[in-house]
Amino acid sequence: MRKLDTRDWEPRRNIKEHDLLLCKYCQKHGGTTFTNVKLPDDPYPNPREIDGIRFPSHPRRLISWSRHREHRRQFEELLSHAQRGRLPVEIIEVTTGEMDRGTVGQVIVGGWLLKQRKVKVTKVLVCDSASTQLREFFKQHHIVLWSPEKTDQCPKDAS
Repeated sequence: MRKLDTRDWEPRRNIKEHDLLLCKYCQKHGGTTFTNVKLPDDPYPNPREIDGIRFPSHPRRLISWSRHREHRRQFEELLSHAQRGRLPVEIIEVTTGEMDRGTVGQVIVGGWLLKQRKVKVTKVLVCDSASTQLREFFKQHHIVLWSPEKTDQCPKDAS
């Protein structure tokens, strides 16, 4: 497996375990993922931050969306391709504890916001584990659930 380029990303100090779980997902699935994205069409006064938006393109990169203006430009360019139906997109939300309504709501509303822009979206929840009842709920609502294997590593993983 080719290495994930994390030069333009760093896990946040206050939620490092959360960010490393996202990194493991990106290492496993490739593509270009922007983290902590604020979508311009969010109708709420305090726009939500989406944990990750992944474009399954050739480069294997993890990028902090707000780090540089250039990253935002790259994001908008890829989103523009997605709006023309040329590129599917994954919206990713992560939780390290119990799955809660907030995490599920984030992925659902984030997916809705992208669909309003005519983007083909797959909703993904990344977590350590989920109950059997929740797994069935996610399947019924077309939400992909992903948990890491013990062998999954991330470049900035402290282990």
